[in-house]
Amino acid sequence: MIRRDRKGRANRPRPQPYRRLRWRLRRLAEPPTRLLRWIWRWIEPIWPALAVVITLGLALLRLRPAFPTFGDLDKGIYIAAWGTFFDVLLVAVILVLFEAVRQRRDRIERHLEEIDDYKKWDSEEARLRIAGSIRRLARLGKTDIDFGGLILRNFSFKDQDIQSLAGATFSEGLRLDRMSKNNTQLENIDFSFVDCSSVVFSRSFDTFAVLGLTGKNLNFISSNLASASFDGARLSWTDYKADEPDWFVDEGQDDEGQPMIRQVYYPAFDGADLAGCSFRYAELDHADFRGAVNILKADFTGAKGLGSCFFDAAVRDKVLASAANSTPTKSHVVRVGCASSDGF
Repeated sequence: MIRRDRKGRANRPRPQPYRRLRWRLRRLAEPPTRLLRWIWRWIEPIWPALAVVITLGLALLRLRPAFPTFGDLDKGIYIAAWGTFFDVLLVAVILVLFEAVRQRRDRIERHLEEIDDYKKWDSEEARLRIAGSIRRLARLGKTDIDFGGLILRNFSFKDQDIQSLAGATFSEGLRLDRMSKNNTQLENIDFSFVDCSSVVFSRSFDTFAVLGLTGKNLNFISSNLASASFDGARLSWTDYKADEPDWFVDEGQDDEGQPMIRQVYYPAFDGADLAGCSFRYAELDHADFRGAVNILKADFTGAKGLGSCFFDAAVRDKVLASAANSTPTKSHVVRVGCASSDGF
């Protein structure tokens, strides 16, 4: 809720700094958390055997200084105990670890096959099954999933507790080896607060882009799009609001009689990290980049439709200059629009 001040003036601060702070704090907490999960993923199947091995090893090491005082029988038992230690280490730890790796690989393959089976079925059941498979793959440490050929509508990764798609692939352009991987379609999809770093949403070979991603009304609020690729994608938005006053609605008054205003619209890339993100030769229709982070580090070479897009006024000219300087030929020079009442 956003209140008005005592003089009745609307207090409408844009929330990006706070949203960005939360996002950055979460990014700082991700590496140690991810490391601990990775370590536990390998220890979990072998921890009983590992506990026995560690306990036995510590006991034998503790008795090592007293070995010269042992009798012949005690020395024989001590040496045999070390043999048992290495047997347990080999059988109960190493072999169990190999079996755990094999089972993990089988589970990953099974979940990937389930996604592949349901990716063309546009239904609520298919969406729930795909979401479940993604969550289980994430628990197995697999986020670089191949979604090629996926048809998905009205879906929120955040609402399905999916936090990371890092390294995933949605479209690699024309695939002649597997035709089912072509023609990826996403509509009304929410990637907000999801780690989409290094995700290949679409890929093109220079100006040649065939059967790449077709996306409509995609949201990337506070998501990590570092090194992501939208090359050759066709992206459009119909739910944009050009004027900032339209982002807010009046919620009446609070208990103190002060007017309250709620923000109901956020730009599609608000708070998203675009460092190294590529939109080369993409077709963009009314994309809203206002509030995006590191937008000057994104690549718009050869992008079309930038005249209909929305940018913060402070970076508009710099984006224009960057796109023009990186464009290889005059035919690819593009114009960059900024927020205005008519969207152009």
